[in-house]
Amino acid sequence: MEWNCWKMLKGINMSFLLEFKGLICCSEMGPSSSGKTQVCLRTASNVARNHMVLYLDTGNSFSPQRIAYFLGKTISPSSAQAKNQFLQKVMSNISCHSVFDIFAMFDVLHQLESYLRCQDGRGGCQMRLLIVDSISSLISPVLGSSSTLGRALMTSAGYLLKKLAHQHNLAVLVSFARVSSVLVWLN
Repeated sequence: MEWNCWKMLKGINMSFLLEFKGLICCSEMGPSSSGKTQVCLRTASNVARNHMVLYLDTGNSFSPQRIAYFLGKTISPSSAQAKNQFLQKVMSNISCHSVFDIFAMFDVLHQLESYLRCQDGRGGCQMRLLIVDSISSLISPVLGSSSTLGRALMTSAGYLLKKLAHQHNLAVLVSFARVSSVLVWLN
């Protein structure tokens, strides 16, 4: 049975996902431009209403305008000032980092791990979601070589993402450009 991950993530209440314990893994085969970044941006906009989000952008596809568009469709009509304050609050809860190689991603993830470790000792952190959009452009160059380094780096990335999810109760959303897959780790 084929499971349409995009429809599932589009309509799901993200607060449910953040309280879920376990591993959700869904994938959809499809061409480029099938909506993976849109799912990542929509998920970030929903979670950032109440929690911190770290968005790792590998292709310069993060767009504050698209976040504002998603939020504009979901907030009730009110004054322009109230809408702007809400938008500023949500945008301040999203930390976007551009990463263009796997080593830059490792640097950001290790910094996140240190930050979360410090915050855990202080009574909790509001960081609840890590998004990597899209990990394919980071992994493809290192997998192309004939050595085993590419596979080792890919395994290390998966291990570190799962470790962050498990140890810090962090949801992790990873998109894959080549096979249009999305993995969500929740622990």
